[in-house]
Amino acid sequence: MEKIVADFIAKSATSLLRGERRKMEDFEKSRIILSIKRLLIVNSEDRLIIPLTSIFDVRKIGVPEDLRDMIEDSMKIAFIKDGAPNVVVIKAGEDKLDKFFYILMKLTIGGNPIIYKHPAIRGGIVLNAPWKRGKLGIRRGAILLDTAIIKLSSVREIKKEMRTVNGKKAEILNIRLMEDGEAMVSYMHIPDKRILNLLSRYVGLEFVSILKKVESARLSKMEKQVLQAIYSGIPVEDLPSILGLEAADTQRIILGLEQKELIKNGKLTVYGEVAVSRYVEDINV
Repeated sequence: MEKIVADFIAKSATSLLRGERRKMEDFEKSRIILSIKRLLIVNSEDRLIIPLTSIFDVRKIGVPEDLRDMIEDSMKIAFIKDGAPNVVVIKAGEDKLDKFFYILMKLTIGGNPIIYKHPAIRGGIVLNAPWKRGKLGIRRGAILLDTAIIKLSSVREIKKEMRTVNGKKAEILNIRLMEDGEAMVSYMHIPDKRILNLLSRYVGLEFVSILKKVESARLSKMEKQVLQAIYSGIPVEDLPSILGLEAADTQRIILGLEQKELIKNGKLTVYGEVAVSRYVEDINV
């Protein structure tokens, strides 16, 4: 029996059927069931089974904050059935769709073959590194290349280009990073174009989601300084003496940053890492 990883109630409708646009009727209350191999959408009128290997695009459509009480977020899932493209739309709350999007992308992207150099360039020096074959994966705020981790908070640019991969010209992702103050460039070649498209979609939407949460945190200058200090490796208990704060004030700031999900157990979360990367110029002014 396949393992079920998500099971919730939402609304669904089909916007593209067998390659033809379809006028969406009212959204049907549906049960959304995701297993490790397929997505099942069941309502009173239909039962739709989508193998995960048939999915070629996933898009989240957010709703402005001032309309969130009236309109739910939605997600479009494009897949191939009987040789033709189809699109199903799922509507649900923001938090529910965010979790579902991550799990769905992790299942569709994870475990696929990849050829990579990580890093290919370090500090401006081209490394004599061979192309490695491995498995692609994702986690919240990161791309996984076997056991190597590329944090989205460290990414400065991603672009597609042509390079020679093991003697053949192929399209790769050129990823420019900044890790621990050192500039690096990594190369990734994903043989399956479907997986390349899904990874590009994941990185774009995940980074937008992270930035949205960071910007909504409305950090004070002192909160930014605390994040920078933790990022630099200073233990939380040493912050009062380093920053010239009272212990009680430090504890209050730490508690606020934990509530904003920027730190956890004295360490930066992915949101905290992006905040430091985004606001480092403000901190140093």
